[in-house]
Amino acid sequence: MTGSNERQNNYYREPILSFHKNVKDCDVAQAQSLRSVGVKTSQVMDHQLDQSGSYAATGHMGKDLQSRLDRIRRSSLHNSDIDLIVSYSEAEMDPVFFFKYTILDDGSMINLFWYYEMS
Repeated sequence: MTGSNERQNNYYREPILSFHKNVKDCDVAQAQSLRSVGVKTSQVMDHQLDQSGSYAATGHMGKDLQSRLDRIRRSSLHNSDIDLIVSYSEAEMDPVFFFKYTILDDGSMINLFWYYEMS
């Protein structure tokens, strides 16, 4: 028997996708506080499911929560990397070391030019 079950698979995915990626700020705050004491994200999601009773009541899936937490972590790392580059460059007092950079209002660095005669 040949054929495709694509229509059937899409039918079963629709209820999940209707509330996909709606991670509330209170759920993120709860996850961050639990993660700070060593609870894994999957365990946080299990806890939130126990509290709400179902995925539909929770409003998001485990991957959505993980993605939101990763986005927050990456944004904080991004700013610390820029701070590290700027502090290192300003601390370098070698007269043959030159640097120039541009930082936008949102804190992102768009231009970084450096020249070191020894490299």
